[in-house]
Amino acid sequence: MKQINFIISIDPAGIGKTGIIIYDVNQKCICQHTTIESKSDENAVENINNWIDKLLDIKDVLVIIENFQIRPNFKIKNVLSTPLCIGGLKTLFKYKFNWPIVLQEPNVRGTITTRYKGNIKMSEHELDAWKHLQYFLKKELDRDAKSSK
Repeated sequence: MKQINFIISIDPAGIGKTGIIIYDVNQKCICQHTTIESKSDENAVENINNWIDKLLDIKDVLVIIENFQIRPNFKIKNVLSTPLCIGGLKTLFKYKFNWPIVLQEPNVRGTITTRYKGNIKMSEHELDAWKHLQYFLKKELDRDAKSSK
């Protein structure tokens, strides 16, 4: 994998609130975070694109996106909006920005038992994005530890 300086972690919603955090790999800290509200999957992709376009100095990025999973008793008005949003985000990041993408299943959030203890006030969706980031970082650290043996 090429040099990564930033990780964007996204808890997507086609309709509703999408949580996004940007992690600076070199500084080991969250440098940006937001919750973007959208009325449709197209609107969500457009809003996320517009927000990212405003971040001028962000290069060498890896994107983590929470994948979509229908669960029993799932209460959502439009089941297709989030998968369509994820597809739009994958296309955006691959073809406009040429950034690698990692899809993570929603249940990996539950493996992160550490609570966020920083001084940034984050929304519930941003905290979910943070958990996906933590899962990725832990997995990478475990992989690096195994390869150094």
